[in-house]
Amino acid sequence: MQSVRHDETTNSIILDDGTPSGYKVAVERCDTPEKLLEWLGHLSQKIWFKPSQVDDLISVCENVTDIRRDRDC
Repeated sequence: MQSVRHDETTNSIILDDGTPSGYKVAVERCDTPEKLLEWLGHLSQKIWFKPSQVDDLISVCENVTDIRRDRDC
């Protein structure tokens, strides 16, 4: 399984948590920068969440929401 992916069928973001089904987050729960930041804080508490998944999660959110990074920072 990819580290982080979008499931179009359920409109969820699926993170690899070591289980076959993965950890599912509905897109509407992380569709703003504020919500995404809250999720990153929540996920960082999980033992299975890897630092490399931060960038992957942000990239997936950019692809399926209106969130955009300021790449000049």
